[in-house]
Amino acid sequence: ISMRANMRSVGMGSYCNQLLALDSHVEEVDITIARARYANAVSALMEMKKQLYQMRSQLNETETNFFELLMIKIGLRCDSIYRKLVTNLNTNTEISQLLSDMNTMIELDKAEEGLELFLQNRSDLIQDLILHIGSFDNPTNYLTHLSVIRFQIMRQTVLNYKDLFKIDSKTHHSSSRNKEMEKSRKELSSILVNWCNVEVDKHFQLINEQLLNNEMISPSSIKSSRKQIDELKSVGLDFVYKLDEFIRANNHRIG
Repeated sequence: ISMRANMRSVGMGSYCNQLLALDSHVEEVDITIARARYANAVSALMEMKKQLYQMRSQLNETETNFFELLMIKIGLRCDSIYRKLVTNLNTNTEISQLLSDMNTMIELDKAEEGLELFLQNRSDLIQDLILHIGSFDNPTNYLTHLSVIRFQIMRQTVLNYKDLFKIDSKTHHSSSRNKEMEKSRKELSSILVNWCNVEVDKHFQLINEQLLNNEMISPSSIKSSRKQIDELKSVGLDFVYKLDEFIRANNHRIG
């Protein structure tokens, strides 16, 4: 309040009214946040930041002080939204809401953090569904269900990733911006591939844990795993070699 009063009394520069209006808009975003409309709130905050940076070099001293205060207020609200999105990504299971929250994370420039949370959410889903398969009385059916659950969720997750981080070839950026975006895409892609690699390892580790040392693995179970892993090729992932390694290590138990 004192800063606003100071702006009116001694800092009546050409941008004073614009800054005061932005201050009111920042306060109004609190209502949007309270209604859990996080995407709308972030879009509004990012637009305010854009406007502030556009006028920054032309502000007088008092206006610059108010500029800094507004940036702090915007930052605090972005942090608040980020914490709420983290909670959502940790607890939600509805994919449409998860993807919406991921898009908001990306707009907050928290793509890597958001992706890590999203992938952990998908791992939790896989684990939960596996626990609900039921009895292990029929090893063939059990192993078939394991394959379908894990690899279909992996495939869909990769498709979700490609949609979230799709590249718009029509958008032109500076060379430095392009390099920054390319570096970010490589880091995000590495996170995804590492997650997929771990999930495939979990699949074969679980089979080894569930089967007794002398228990046989049916050829149909191997066939099911191969079919599911082959389908990952359609989204650019080839983990057939991991299945081949498993077969070589357990060849005496297949039949």
